[in-house]
Amino acid sequence: MYRIYYEINFQNAMIKKISFLLIILLVAGSCVIDDNRELTHLAFCPRKVSVLLISPGAQEKWEYGGNSGIYWLDMAGNAVEEDNFFLSVQTSNYDPIDEYKEIDPDFDRNYASPVLYYYDPFEHLDDPIPGIEQQISASYNKYAERSRSGKDYANRLNVEYRTTGIKQLTISALNTVLFGKQPGESLNDYFTIAEYDPRIVISSSGNMLIYGYSHNILDFPKSVGEWLNLSPMGQRAMFLTFNEKISDLPVSVRFVVQMETSEGLLLSDTTRLI
Repeated sequence: MYRIYYEINFQNAMIKKISFLLIILLVAGSCVIDDNRELTHLAFCPRKVSVLLISPGAQEKWEYGGNSGIYWLDMAGNAVEEDNFFLSVQTSNYDPIDEYKEIDPDFDRNYASPVLYYYDPFEHLDDPIPGIEQQISASYNKYAERSRSGKDYANRLNVEYRTTGIKQLTISALNTVLFGKQPGESLNDYFTIAEYDPRIVISSSGNMLIYGYSHNILDFPKSVGEWLNLSPMGQRAMFLTFNEKISDLPVSVRFVVQMETSEGLLLSDTTRLI
C-alpha cells in the first residue's frame, strides 16, 4: 500500500511540476521580444499655429555605409555658400525663444536656429486630435515593421503636429531683386521643400494624414504650391532650398515669409542679414 501510495503521489508531483514548467514557458514565451522589434513610443505634442519663425542655415551633406543625407545646421557667422543655403520655416503656439531669454537674458534673438528647441515639449500644448494621432501611429508602425534591422532599444519619439490649417504662404525678398523678381514679389517657385520635420503632412480637410513615416520621402510635396493645394495643417518645420542656380547672392538679402492660417490669422517673419 505504501508503494502504491508513494507512486501515485510521485506521479501527481511530477504532473504538477511539468504543468508548472509549461506555464512558466508559456508566460516567458509571451514576454520574449523579437530582436528586430521596434520599441519606440510616440509622445504627441499638438499645438495650434499662432507664431511663425524663419531662419537661414547651412546644409552639410553626409555619407556613411552606402547611406547619405543632409544635416540642417546653424550658419557659421553671416555667410553661407549659395549651394548650401536653406531656409527653415517653423510654426508654434508660442515663441520658445522667449524661454531662451528667461534663462539667458543676453541671448541674441537673431541667432539662426534651423530647428527650435523646446525646453519642455509637453508645456503649452493644445487639445489633441485623437484621429490624427491614430493615423500617425499606424503610419509609424508600418514604417517600423518594414525598416527593422537588428535589435532596437526602447525609446520615446516626440511627435510635434499642428492643429491649425494654412491657407497661404509666400516667400519674398526684402529690398533685394532675386531671380528677376522685385522686392515683395513671390519667390515660391524658386524654392523646393527639401525635408519635413517631423515627416508628416496632415490635411485640415477631414483631419487626414496625407503623408507619413510609411510613405516614400520622394513622394512628399516638393513645391510650396503643391503643399498648399493639400489644405495642410501647419508644419513644425520645413527646410527649403533653391531649385535654381543663383549666382552672386547679394550679401544684403533678407527673406520674408508671410503666412495666413485657416482662422484668418496673418503671420510674418524676416530673416536676419546674411
